[in-house]
Amino acid sequence: MSRPNPQILAFFVAALVFIGALPVWLKGGLYVMDYEGDVLHLADIVVRMADGQRPHLDFMTPLGALSFWPIAALYGAGLSLGHAFAVAQTGVAALAAAAIWWAAWSRLPRVTAYLFTAASVAVLTSYGHGYDTANTAVSMHYNRWAWGLAFAAVLISVLPPLDGPRPRLEGALLAVLFCAMAFLKITYLVALAPAVALILAARGDAKTLGIAVLAGLLLGCAMLVVPGYAIVAGYLADLMAVVAAPLRAMPGQDLITIVLSPATVVPSASLFGAGLYLRKSGRPAEGLAFLLLLPAFAVITWQNFGNDPLWLIPAAAMLAALYAAEAPKHRPLAAAAAISAALAVPPIVVHGGSGVRHLAIDASDYSLLVPNREGLDDVYVGTYPAQLIR
Repeated sequence: MSRPNPQILAFFVAALVFIGALPVWLKGGLYVMDYEGDVLHLADIVVRMADGQRPHLDFMTPLGALSFWPIAALYGAGLSLGHAFAVAQTGVAALAAAAIWWAAWSRLPRVTAYLFTAASVAVLTSYGHGYDTANTAVSMHYNRWAWGLAFAAVLISVLPPLDGPRPRLEGALLAVLFCAMAFLKITYLVALAPAVALILAARGDAKTLGIAVLAGLLLGCAMLVVPGYAIVAGYLADLMAVVAAPLRAMPGQDLITIVLSPATVVPSASLFGAGLYLRKSGRPAEGLAFLLLLPAFAVITWQNFGNDPLWLIPAAAMLAALYAAEAPKHRPLAAAAAISAALAVPPIVVHGGSGVRHLAIDASDYSLLVPNREGLDDVYVGTYPAQLIR
């Protein structure tokens, strides 16, 4: 199995993150085609936080503070909202991409590593939303950020490293990734952490699991001190209020529809089949991993408006890596990897092409989201929706 050069792969990832930062700067602002109400909601929260209000105490939100804090900090430092969003997203993407780079270099064959990192960075730096809609939007940016963290965590937990274990490094890295997910959108932690713990146990990697749990507990205690116990308690109260609310049991389609939808039923069946195949072919830990991850992926997709099956990206990468490790012995894994990769193309195109769509927008068709408001003078929406907002 040929592996990627770590320096070249790092440069490749850094270049993609840099390119992803350019659309707002080159266009001179943030132009939103769809979900205008969401960008107005984002603006409201960012302005509140920049004015000193605290999430979960001064206003209610079921999202973690990391979903908004990087943007609010830059906005408070003097950047207008559109540019603050672009810089914050670039910073988050750079940090997440470092973990993705490590997961790709330490576990994937060369071509798969480049494809996986490119798709992951496209999601992290996207200005689009939706499975099959060619748009520009900042809606649910926190979901994309959390997915990027989850991609790295899943690869690290499922695939054995190619050049020897590093339990201290990877245990600590898993703890950081899951703590960040918890304070972005807790769905990712709740769905993935039990699966990852069981996968590490099945692999016999007790040291990595133990360090991840210990480091996670230490980080959790630190989070009680840094933002304050009241904010963490308020976060949990906001989450419980949303769970108990009868008006919005789910943000998109119901769970059964998602599991049986054309977009996911085929890759879900192929991943399930690959799990059973691996368990009967001498790789029981990896087979169990796929069987455990499927319900976790389904729950996360269910809790993401638009129901994008972005889990297809790490699934394709993992299947390709397992096939390459013993090719051509496990040909069914190659077929499952090809299915997942093919069905991952639509969301990758939506996210990867969003920057070009942003630059191609005709600015004459757009108006300021909030006229005559300093700090919000670089966010534009379609002229007709802008009139409705006002």
